[in-house]
Amino acid sequence: MGADLEIRLLRRFVAVAEELHFGRAAGRLFIAQQALSRDVRRLEEAAGVRLLDRSSRRVVLTPEGRRLLDRARDLIALHDRAVRDLRADVGTLVVDAVAPGTTPARVLEAARRAAPEIEYIVRYGGGSAEAAVGADVGFGADPAGSAAVRRQAVRQERVIVLLPDDHPLAVRSVIELEDLRTARVCTRSGDHVTPAWAQAMGQLLARFGVDPSDGHPHVLGGAELAAHLRLHRAPGLALESQPPVGGLVSRPLIAPVALFPWTMRWRADLDHPGLDALRRSARELSDAEDWLAAPEGAWLPTI
Repeated sequence: MGADLEIRLLRRFVAVAEELHFGRAAGRLFIAQQALSRDVRRLEEAAGVRLLDRSSRRVVLTPEGRRLLDRARDLIALHDRAVRDLRADVGTLVVDAVAPGTTPARVLEAARRAAPEIEYIVRYGGGSAEAAVGADVGFGADPAGSAAVRRQAVRQERVIVLLPDDHPLAVRSVIELEDLRTARVCTRSGDHVTPAWAQAMGQLLARFGVDPSDGHPHVLGGAELAAHLRLHRAPGLALESQPPVGGLVSRPLIAPVALFPWTMRWRADLDHPGLDALRRSARELSDAEDWLAAPEGAWLPTI
């Protein structure tokens, strides 16, 4: 080989090799596609072999590229481990995971399993603004915003309906949005409630003529949620990841299928191995459970 293989170039090659798409890889790395293509060519020149076959329609690994991929991953992991060892203490990472049982909490649990040496400080604040203050990493439904904040799409999660088990609608296997038109549906109760959730559900219900009653308070905890919905004999909107609640049944919402777009966000200048583990865990869960797939005709908020 005519030159050393730079870790930076190997990282970029791995991103392209995993995505098999320069545009997606560039988005994942937060760099321009032209710069990514240039760096892959630099790596190929340094290695003296062609690593990728490119066309206007697809990107595929060459046999040499497939051989390099696993070695590149090992080299990157060894490099990052050496840097962490030299630093001795990378410090903690504060994560606003909204509430136990939610999609953000699952991502955090997976990252802790993948990187047990990292200390995550978790905040469960039910989506309150105060809980997010000072967090290094947070989750919400804000795919656009300041360039000072980086983002990664995590999941498009289905909205469900929670019902008291003796509610007239509880006998149905699915609930259509039209069924909630006069039901005094609650959107403000539950650990999953965040400002972004409230905004999204307001859009959903307003668009289809359903009035989200202001008579519902923001209550936290499964027992309190059940007590509130049973007292008011009201349906409530929640997320598919909602843990079971005694006294309530859950039903899929259809016509339309409504989705809530979870996005992980962090400061653009944040460099921490805990963030790397979170991002990997989010991608792996998303791929394994098809989190970013949306059924035809699904509804998404404009947040």
